[in-house]
Amino acid sequence: MADDAVRAPFDYPDWDVALRSSDGVLFRLHKMILGKASPVFEGMFALPADPAAPGQLQIVDMTEDADTLEHLLRIIYPVPPPTITAVPELVSLLETMKKCQMQDFVTALEQQMMGLLQSDTLQPLRAYTLAYIHKMKRLARAAARRLLLYPHSLEPDSMPPEYIDIPASATWLLVEYRQDCRKVAEAAVDDALWMATRSSGRKPVWISHKGRVMDVSGSWAWVTCSDPAHPASNVDLGRQNSQLLVCDWWKEYNAAAKEALKSCPSGEVVMRSGVLRPAVKKAATCGQCSGKAWEELVDYSQLLAKRIDDVTSLVQIKLPF
Repeated sequence: MADDAVRAPFDYPDWDVALRSSDGVLFRLHKMILGKASPVFEGMFALPADPAAPGQLQIVDMTEDADTLEHLLRIIYPVPPPTITAVPELVSLLETMKKCQMQDFVTALEQQMMGLLQSDTLQPLRAYTLAYIHKMKRLARAAARRLLLYPHSLEPDSMPPEYIDIPASATWLLVEYRQDCRKVAEAAVDDALWMATRSSGRKPVWISHKGRVMDVSGSWAWVTCSDPAHPASNVDLGRQNSQLLVCDWWKEYNAAAKEALKSCPSGEVVMRSGVLRPAVKKAATCGQCSGKAWEELVDYSQLLAKRIDDVTSLVQIKLPF
């Protein structure tokens, strides 16, 4: 024991038990604190003392390395919490907590795991898998939402190592959540009334209480265009059979946006140049629209993207915990 290194701050002078890591580092601790944190430790300390070493303080050899044990103890003891920057460290700690039956402490890691997810250090599908196993609701929801950004999120290049530990129904929940988000996102694209009266980019179209369109001045280019030679058709405003005449190139943008949302139901996709350009190309043939179509459609796509993110944020994955 004299040759073993002792790691601060876990070198308490009033220690009555020590944990020794697999790489030979000692942590001088307290049975009462460890026992309160883990039923596994509590049961271990309840065993009779070694008759061959009466009165000797107990040293428990652990299979975990020193870094993992330090992370674990920083969760248990009133000291600064662990800082985890690598996924292997995180997984090792979660496995140790599971082995020690410390499920109540797992949520202490959730915020750090959220940070790893946002920085792409922890891939979303693996984050979801770990969150599902350890019943971290907030992380599972954040990972599911982040998966919306990837068109083939459920077809990864390699399977997360922990994936075998979750049921097939956990994957179906992701599929169902994605479908629900796509439905509300597509409905946002189709909402012509929002475009005409509630999108903040231009003056609202004036619609009478009887549903008649009275004034479109100051609205979007595809609404105010009066060129009779340019293709246009009505859209339903969903209010007392109200119809609004709009340029067909805006409808083409909507169709492209909905197609993009099928693979990525996230607001960001409706702002992509590949979604915008075909409609703007059509608008270029109109003398009234050509000079402002690109700028106005970009502005509109940004507002629409925010609206899509707002409505999809209200959709919750149906977790069983």
